[in-house]
Amino acid sequence: MRRKGIRYSLEDKIEFVNRVLSGQSLMDVQRSGGPRKEALSQWVQKYKQWGAAGLVPKERAPRRQQRKRTTYSSELKFQIVQEYLAGGTSYYKLCAKYDISNPAVVYQWVSLYNSGQLLQTTRGNAPMTKGRKTTYVERIEIAQWTIAHDMD
Repeated sequence: MRRKGIRYSLEDKIEFVNRVLSGQSLMDVQRSGGPRKEALSQWVQKYKQWGAAGLVPKERAPRRQQRKRTTYSSELKFQIVQEYLAGGTSYYKLCAKYDISNPAVVYQWVSLYNSGQLLQTTRGNAPMTKGRKTTYVERIEIAQWTIAHDMD
């Protein structure tokens, strides 16, 4: 069994993709030492859409550097969810069509929509807007009141 998270070179990826495109099944490539069929399927789709450039790994950002997050409008999310629910397509195909990085993103949108929640555009973590500064004396009074009224 291969170790989890193995990295393949660009040449290996192209070789595996070419084997699938020449007619070999995903499972046969996986059994002969290739990647998981799910990863290989994504590679084939990226190769068909962007060629070898689609298989080049993105540069990893240093730990302390802020990563830029892609945001999608509520209208686009709704359009993608409606397209998925209409049938005839998959999460992977929608990712390829709309240039979304991961099928899990579309899955989350569909789950939110099906549970009746809004598909809002996230803006990251907003700071707390409620609350006020308290003095040391006020905090002691609050603690004493909480204990006196048997509150948590």
